[in-house]
Amino acid sequence: MFKQHLLAVVSQGLIDLEQAQSKGKVPKNKLSESHFFSVWVGQALKQKRFDISVVEILKAWQQQARTQGAAANLRQVFSQLSRTYAGLSDEVKLTLDDVDALLAMLTGLEWQVTCDLLVSKKMSVSSHGVSSLVISSDIYEQAFNKKSQLRCYVRGQQQQFIDSCYELGILVFKVTDYKSAVKFHGEFILDIANNHHQLAQIPSRFHAT
Repeated sequence: MFKQHLLAVVSQGLIDLEQAQSKGKVPKNKLSESHFFSVWVGQALKQKRFDISVVEILKAWQQQARTQGAAANLRQVFSQLSRTYAGLSDEVKLTLDDVDALLAMLTGLEWQVTCDLLVSKKMSVSSHGVSSLVISSDIYEQAFNKKSQLRCYVRGQQQQFIDSCYELGILVFKVTDYKSAVKFHGEFILDIANNHHQLAQIPSRFHAT
């Protein structure tokens, strides 16, 4: 599964960095670690070290390292992703009950939750100044029964949405940060097995790693 291949990449990268630092080959500073991962990612691609499903992500990291240098901070990226994915069960299969638990959690946090409208292009949902979650009624009714993904539209405290999902064992994948079918809402995907072929959003508990 993609999530397992991604976890293998970031876990191995961190292991290789730790070993290099323990041998004194890589100083423990941001610039040296950035150079290490720039070379490491390039070698991983050249040697075809990991599954083909993660090649595009490796290429993206390689480009970031080349253009941003130490600012790419791949050590932190690897660490955040490792902790995010390792903290969840490999066998998870999301259900409508999980979605309902999420809706209840957000409602308790005083979010406006809307699941009784059929989402159409550029529709407007007034949230009266509070954070808002919108799920199209047709999608909600068959959540994870016939589809592998659930599209959500979020306005307001996006990080709180990400953290609430993670508390329930659900990863969040960003499509858009702002513009979407629902005006002023970002679009996000929840996947039936947390296995969407994209990097998950990082819960706040791991931001400082």
